[in-house]
Amino acid sequence: MREPIYKSRPVEPHPAAYGGERINDFIVLSEAFSNVYLIETEEGNVQLNAGMGMEAPVIAANFRDFNEDKLHTLIFTQGHVDHVGGTAYFREKNPGLRVIASNNNPEHQDYDRRLATFRANRSGFAFTDKFADAFSYYQEHGYTDFPAQDSPTADVLVEDRLEFELGGVLLEVIAVAGSESNVWLIVWLPQHKICFT
Repeated sequence: MREPIYKSRPVEPHPAAYGGERINDFIVLSEAFSNVYLIETEEGNVQLNAGMGMEAPVIAANFRDFNEDKLHTLIFTQGHVDHVGGTAYFREKNPGLRVIASNNNPEHQDYDRRLATFRANRSGFAFTDKFADAFSYYQEHGYTDFPAQDSPTADVLVEDRLEFELGGVLLEVIAVAGSESNVWLIVWLPQHKICFT
C-alpha cells in the first residue's frame, strides 16, 4: 500500500530562509510559513502570497536571485496572516502593485484583527522558539529592520472567477468556498496545467 502524501510533507511550517528554488522555466518558490511563488512573465511578475511581514524581505531577496523584474500582481490564496502579512512591504517596493484577494478578504482581515490578542495569548507559546530562531538567523545574515505585519486591503476582490493574461501567461483565479478559510482562491494556469492552492 502506498504511503499517504501528507506523511511525506514537513510536519510544521518554518519561517522563510535565504535561498529560493526554481520550479520550472518560469516559476520560482520561496519556502516560508506559507510558501510563496513567483510566476515570471515578459510584462512583469505575479506573486502568490506575501508571507508574514518579517519574512517579506527574505522572500523578495530569494526571488531577486532569479529575477529582478517588477512585481505586477500579488494574489492571496488565503487571507491568513502568513499569506498576507508582507503585503505593505511588497507594495512599497513595487509602486502600482495590484493585489487580488477573495471578496471575503475584508471581513477576514477584520476578524483576524479582532482575534489577534486572543490568539497571541493562547498560541504564542507554540511559536516563541521558532520566531526567536528566525530573528537570530536573520540577524546573522545582516537583516535587522523587520517590517510590521500587514492586514491588507486588496485592489481586486474575486467573488467567483477572474481571468487575466500577463506577458503571454493566462491566469484563472477561482474562488472556492470552505477549505482552510473563507477566503480561499485557486490559481490555475490552463496553458501549463499548473494549479496553486
